[in-house]
Amino acid sequence: MSRKGNSRHIKRLAMSTFLGVPRKEAKFIVKPSPGRHDLGRSIALVSLLRDKLHYAANTKEAERIIRQGKVSVNGKVVKDTKFATGYGDIVSLASGEHYKISINNQGAVALEKVDANAKRLSKVIDKYVAKGGKLMLRLHDGTIAAAPNNEVKVNDSVAIGNDGKIEKVLKFGVGAECVVYKGRHPNKKGKIVSITEGTASRPMMVELATDSGSIKTVVDNILVVGE
Repeated sequence: MSRKGNSRHIKRLAMSTFLGVPRKEAKFIVKPSPGRHDLGRSIALVSLLRDKLHYAANTKEAERIIRQGKVSVNGKVVKDTKFATGYGDIVSLASGEHYKISINNQGAVALEKVDANAKRLSKVIDKYVAKGGKLMLRLHDGTIAAAPNNEVKVNDSVAIGNDGKIEKVLKFGVGAECVVYKGRHPNKKGKIVSITEGTASRPMMVELATDSGSIKTVVDNILVVGE
């Protein structure tokens, strides 16, 4: 018989390097729920607790912790064990610890301990006018937020508090401080020194001045982190 729908799991041998977990410890790894981050750049919450934070000894224990409402993502309690988490998300535990999801120099998930008031940074990938004429922003993590003003543009970054409101806008442009959060230069940080406008067949490119020299990458790979 033919398959009915997509696979519910991912074989570890075929998983993205973003997950950064051992490939030969088991055959499968939990597949994140769709709708937020891209599949190749997300990790299921149950896997994050078990394999990255080591907050649980096994899958059943991690699932029980999540279903008891002891884990929050970006200020909201999450009970979906397969909830997709990715770059920029802040995961809070019942123990009072808070972790921001980042990447290491190999492009794999890295966790940075932050305080309870830490703001998450999200990239604006699209904007549109909703019913009633309200300007809305679509962010790189799949969430939607109301624009604080009409000056926000695609490729800008926004700092968001636990209440989901935008507190600051970081503008994209020459001189902006950026981090490469995907692509061939993971976790490289630097300032934009030039921008090459895209065409119908070629994406917009940016040149960054980093501590190790100048690099060029497509604009989709960078996130503005300062001005």
